[in-house]
Amino acid sequence: MPDHFLSRTVNLSFNVALALALPWLQWPRSILGLPSSHEDLPEGIENDLEAVDASAAGLGTLARGLVSLPVVGKLWRENSGPFQFDGKYAGRQPDQRWLFINGVCADRRVAELNARALSHMFQRPFTVLHNATNGLVADLWESAVGKGFESITDAAASNMAPLVDALCDDSVKRVILISHSQGTIVASIMLKTLEEWMTPPEQVTSGPGAQKVSPERKAARKIAGTSTSETQPVESKRTEDKARACLRPELIAKLECYCFANCSTSMTPIAVVGAPPRHAPWIESYGNEFDAVARLGLLAPPHGIGSARIEGDRYRRDDTWGHLMNVHYLAPLQRELSRNPAESQLKPFRENLLRVPRLFEYWGGKSPPHTYP
Repeated sequence: MPDHFLSRTVNLSFNVALALALPWLQWPRSILGLPSSHEDLPEGIENDLEAVDASAAGLGTLARGLVSLPVVGKLWRENSGPFQFDGKYAGRQPDQRWLFINGVCADRRVAELNARALSHMFQRPFTVLHNATNGLVADLWESAVGKGFESITDAAASNMAPLVDALCDDSVKRVILISHSQGTIVASIMLKTLEEWMTPPEQVTSGPGAQKVSPERKAARKIAGTSTSETQPVESKRTEDKARACLRPELIAKLECYCFANCSTSMTPIAVVGAPPRHAPWIESYGNEFDAVARLGLLAPPHGIGSARIEGDRYRRDDTWGHLMNVHYLAPLQRELSRNPAESQLKPFRENLLRVPRLFEYWGGKSPPHTYP
């Protein structure tokens, strides 16, 4: 289908309608989950809502998470960009680099709370690629509609350097990129930016062979400096020279992407590596059945009107509400991994290469072999 305004609008409208095909009184539940989901959390997994309290810092987190007004919101907004969270595991697994991109309504305090839970589960230090929030309404609007919006593009551009540095570092053998919610859109843009820097895809914009260009691809071309109509951000210019000099397909083989509530329109491998050949990076996505944000991406139809193109292995947790990273994704995972990973309630999609997520093999400080199916 050609990249036409009308076709994009129709596809988007159906995509959002399918995602919100829930009784409207249940929409808050699709984000906040059932009250019982906030009780008896496993050790080391804090409730995401604990970042909001009566302290000055907690009130600031609340304001940043809720205020979406263009003028007032800017008074509270933080800047996107990386920061380090080592937890108890500084220096652990020096040949691995673990990165995390946060989701909607997460200021730095919430992103650190998520990173603390991840660090506890996988016993690694994390570099947080902070995706600054614009407030609940704006973040959800960007996730559903404006995946090429300026703030998401800024978040990707501001966080490209740690990813490129890790891929180009010969001492680093694995690069693990974990993302949640809107952070999966940022991750998709970053992947496509790497692809643009390695081997820019041909741009057929009209006539025979013209194809739709995803919002993530358009944002990536702006960041990479390959857009024919938009100016490259200053932040990504600083990374471009190193990326173009060192990036090659075999380095992408080091990268593994694990996506919670993947809501991107398009996330695909960007290289073919190895013998026998395989696609890289390895991509896994997980979604709760009644998480409205996940229903925009990995739980959307894979083909036709209202579809999203999410490749790699996908898993769904049936009959489950909620979107919060710690409470609704990491807490159930921690409970299952503590008992028997083989009994996980994450159901693999029929076309998956693995029936049990590869991510499980990293739990508790372990690592899977360098082989892939």
